[in-house]
Amino acid sequence: MPEPGPSSSGTHLLNLERLQDPDPDPDLELDLELEPSASKQYLNIIRDYVTFCEYRNAKTITVSDVIYALRRLGRPIYSFDPDTHDHSTTVKKAREIARAAREEARRAETDDEEMFV
Repeated sequence: MPEPGPSSSGTHLLNLERLQDPDPDPDLELDLELEPSASKQYLNIIRDYVTFCEYRNAKTITVSDVIYALRRLGRPIYSFDPDTHDHSTTVKKAREIARAAREEARRAETDDEEMFV
């Protein structure tokens, strides 16, 4: 069996001996019955973040690698990636929710007072 290392396509060969498990956990098995287009999308994402990892000469895939891969494919994770997150809208939305909750509490309080008058 060949040792893990770079192949002609630039990706690493998997060490299949490490992946073989005599008693596999059913929760960890991949769902291989995906739609072909969905599995192709997942493979594109995996290929991209492995490429980013190889470019950095790293052995560990980081969250940033996955974020960049998703952004490159046109599927950014909003509110997580600093380039796509607008903090001001999040703060405004939180303030609006808090204001609405306070107004609702005041209305409920006045309704209770009117019931006892």
